[in-house]
Amino acid sequence: FREKLICRYGFLPEWTSVKLNNSLLALLSALTLATFSSGCPATGGTSVSGGGAGGGNGGGGSSVAGSCVTTNNGSPVSTLVNGASVANPGGASNQIYFFPKNGDMAVNANIPMVTITICLGNVAGVNCATVPNILLDTGSYGLRVFKTAMKKYNAAITMPATTTADCAEFGSGASWGAVEPAFVTLGGQVTSTAVPIQVIDTTFGAVSNCVPQVGSLFSSPSQSGFNGILGVGPLVSECVDGAEGVACACTGGLCTHQLGAGIYYSCPTGFAGGACTPAAVAQAAQVSNPVAFLPATFNNGISLSLPTVGNLGGPTTTVGYVTFGIPNFVNAGIVVYPTTNVAEFATNFTGTSETSILDSGSNGIYLPNAIAKFSLDSGWAIPSSLTACSGINIGQPNAPKSFVNFQVANADQLFSTSNVVFSNLIGDGGSGFFDWGLPFFLGRNVFIGLNNSPGATINNVPRSGPYWAY
Repeated sequence: FREKLICRYGFLPEWTSVKLNNSLLALLSALTLATFSSGCPATGGTSVSGGGAGGGNGGGGSSVAGSCVTTNNGSPVSTLVNGASVANPGGASNQIYFFPKNGDMAVNANIPMVTITICLGNVAGVNCATVPNILLDTGSYGLRVFKTAMKKYNAAITMPATTTADCAEFGSGASWGAVEPAFVTLGGQVTSTAVPIQVIDTTFGAVSNCVPQVGSLFSSPSQSGFNGILGVGPLVSECVDGAEGVACACTGGLCTHQLGAGIYYSCPTGFAGGACTPAAVAQAAQVSNPVAFLPATFNNGISLSLPTVGNLGGPTTTVGYVTFGIPNFVNAGIVVYPTTNVAEFATNFTGTSETSILDSGSNGIYLPNAIAKFSLDSGWAIPSSLTACSGINIGQPNAPKSFVNFQVANADQLFSTSNVVFSNLIGDGGSGFFDWGLPFFLGRNVFIGLNNSPGATINNVPRSGPYWAY
């Protein structure tokens, strides 16, 4: 499957191709997402005035962005490229581990999952369910959880009455369901107030209002491959004044959709079914990034830390962690990349500047027009030999710039192993968009600064979101 909001922010949020039982599910289209190799510069980025540095599993890259050359297999590297440790420092209350998908679902490639607690309603600590296998997604915004998943882990949980529905379009389908208030627990931290979340439920109102542009509706955890999505990208909400791209029109804090199908709907009979009509919803009532609602010092962004893996991948025991809150710090190896107001930057690949994002919810690196460079199998690159590539990431409006080196492995060979975390899984992303999926995060500490949140001072420079830093 693939994931990425397509008509929410004016661009594709995230898509994910799946490995199931050591084979690739054949449901990838030309928009299929590819995973990123952990190959990267030896620091936060290598200046474009110099050659691409080798690092992680990336091997020595080329000084020409977008060039790809056959290389040898190299040797696995076990250290983070910016010198930080991936060991959880004491299990801090503002951290949670994330794992490859496992437990009550089939194990799939490069799918980072977390466990969170949701307490529905406006009272903290009651009417709660602790739900595993929630997709950790830096390419979307807001928490979306299947009603059936919450019921599975607490049969007594009840849905507060509501008449508001949300239709969220992703690159692999769409989620439909009620907008409910909830207190959300992330690690040891609970949101200070109730946060609007989406309860995914095709029986709420009239689901016929939500017609996916790509794929199908997310109807169940088994069909979609997750119990929910935790969207922790650089924006606080999905449709905001001045940051809505072509997807939304906002006036006085009320937002409507411009592309035909609505984002939000009014469903007078709610869980009883019945007709729904498009509605303008105040920003404060929109499905929102729960990180922004955590207590002070934890609510200005996150960082993700993952180890490197070998050229044939890592096992189900591969563990990363996410830290909530970005403190002031000095680390010359970390470079800040400001984004546009819709959380995008640019990647120069094969001499063309492409719109780009960092997206943990995509399980591969998806290259624009990868079909022009590689043989493909079900959308995945299958070169005859390990191939080294490079691109130039560019902060907005036009700085900083740095090389990123990565490798392209034969996906069929990767999927023939028992591993589930790969740094060199590359897919064809169609044209006009470069998606740095989960592999980009391997071997790095990656910081995500939220818009409209208290900024951090990084390397003695005050920063305000949205931005990426690594």
